[in-house]
Amino acid sequence: MLPTLSEPPHPYHPHLEQPEHYQRFNRGHARLRAPGERAFVRLTSWRLLRRTRWRRHPAHSTH
Repeated sequence: MLPTLSEPPHPYHPHLEQPEHYQRFNRGHARLRAPGERAFVRLTSWRLLRRTRWRRHPAHSTH
């Protein structure tokens, strides 16, 4: 039976190809990054900051 386009010819698991110490490092790094990324998304979603982001002059950032 020929493989179709919807299924790969063999399973591919890139996380299994990495040594255990790389996986430990990546898990720890992801734990440190996740809260910062969520905070950044929250800050950029605030309407006040979104309006002032592209303005250069400080007087324009109050309205």
